[in-house]
Amino acid sequence: MSTRIPLAFEEFLDPHWAQQGITALITRLVVRVAFVTPDGGSTEERKAVFDTGAPVALLPLGLWQRCAVTIKGESVLRGVIRKRECELPVQIGEVTCHLPAEDGSTVSVPLTAYLAPVEDIALLLGCDRLLGRFQVVIDRPHKAAYLEELSD
Repeated sequence: MSTRIPLAFEEFLDPHWAQQGITALITRLVVRVAFVTPDGGSTEERKAVFDTGAPVALLPLGLWQRCAVTIKGESVLRGVIRKRECELPVQIGEVTCHLPAEDGSTVSVPLTAYLAPVEDIALLLGCDRLLGRFQVVIDRPHKAAYLEELSD
């Protein structure tokens, strides 16, 4: 028996690239997710990018402020450009997410997350805790992708 968490493909061409004759398809895997609130409830489900290149999650300000969160420390979020003016100071915290499974159940997963001080930032689920618990299956030609938790 296994539990599958569906992932969806978002694919698009960058219009700026297309103007230059570059037709590389940008593909993102997205997952539906909600987070545990301080009263033990749950936030609304949202779409998050499943980011296999990020070790931890990234939550926008308005979302993480409504979550049950334990602050663990501080850090600086950097992208591919390593300039000081491109850095974003963040807190690091522990949150628990709820992932809806194909069978209608919900899987709870504790996550480490960067807690952004701004709202206009993507909601990302990093791979560290997820890859430690789930097998990732990506079949782009057939547009099928999911996280699978195998039970013994």
